[in-house]
Amino acid sequence: MLTNPSLTTYWLYTSPSVSLTYQYCTNIQGASPVNQCSLQATAIFNVTGPTATITPSLSLSSTPPVTGVWWVSPPDSGCNGYQYLSFGTLVLPTTNCEVAVDKDGIGFFAGPPPNDGKFEWVQIISSNVLTGIAPGQEVAPNIGATGLDTFYPYPTIDANWNSVNDAPTVSLDDPALTSKSRAFSATMYLLWTGNANDIRGQDVNYIDVPLGYLSWSINGTADQNTAATPPWFLDPVQGPTVLSSFIPSTDDGTATHGLPAWATVAYPNTTTPGNPK
Repeated sequence: MLTNPSLTTYWLYTSPSVSLTYQYCTNIQGASPVNQCSLQATAIFNVTGPTATITPSLSLSSTPPVTGVWWVSPPDSGCNGYQYLSFGTLVLPTTNCEVAVDKDGIGFFAGPPPNDGKFEWVQIISSNVLTGIAPGQEVAPNIGATGLDTFYPYPTIDANWNSVNDAPTVSLDDPALTSKSRAFSATMYLLWTGNANDIRGQDVNYIDVPLGYLSWSINGTADQNTAATPPWFLDPVQGPTVLSSFIPSTDDGTATHGLPAWATVAYPNTTTPGNPK
C-alpha cells in the first residue's frame, strides 16, 4: 500500500528527451474487475546534469606532485629492516611498523568542478599479482585480492574532492628471491552527488551519478643481491605503465546500469587513508 503522497524519480544519465508515463491502480473489493487503473499520463522532458573528465598524472609538476615511477626504499630502521618496492615514495616506519606515502606514484584529477554537489571516486582492482624468481626453484605467483579498493568512496586528497592518488607497495621480505615483481591493474570511477554536505553522499534525497572512468596498470620489479648492502635495488628495466583514455559512463544494459560494481572488498577497511596497500 502506498502511503507517501509524492514519489521521487531519479535518473543516472542525462538525455534531451525522456518519456515518462504515470498510471496508478487500486484494488477495489466487489468491483469488476477488482483492479481499477487510471488513464495514463505521459510527459516528455529534458534531463540535465554535470559532466567532467578524469585526467591522470605521472608528473612531479602536478598538484599534488606524483612520481610516476617505481622506487625501492632503504631498509626501515624502526621495525624489521625490510625494504619496499613502491610506485611512489614512502615515509618509513619508526616504531609502529606502518609505512606511509610521501609521494604517490599516480594521481587522478577531475574537472571542471560541478557547480553544486561534489565529486566522489571509486576504485575497482581488476588484477593484483606478485611474482618472484629464486635460483633452482619454481616460485608460484601470489594472486592478490580484487574488488573494491578499501573504501567507498575512495579517499580524496583535497577539500574539494577533485583529486585522488595511489601508491601500490609491496614489502621485500623474501631472502630466497633474486627478483620480485608486482603487476597491478585497476579502474578509477568518477561520480557526482548533489549532496555536498554528506561525506558519503548517501542522503535519501540524492544518488551517486556515474560520470566516467579510466583504467590503468603498472608492473614493477626489484632485484636482490644478498652480498650487497642494502640487498634490494630497482631493476633497470621496468614493466609498462598503461593509462586508458577517459570513457564517459553510459547505461550499459546490465543490472548495474554502468555504475561501478564489485563482489568483494580487496583490502578490508581497517587501515587509515593514505597508507599504501
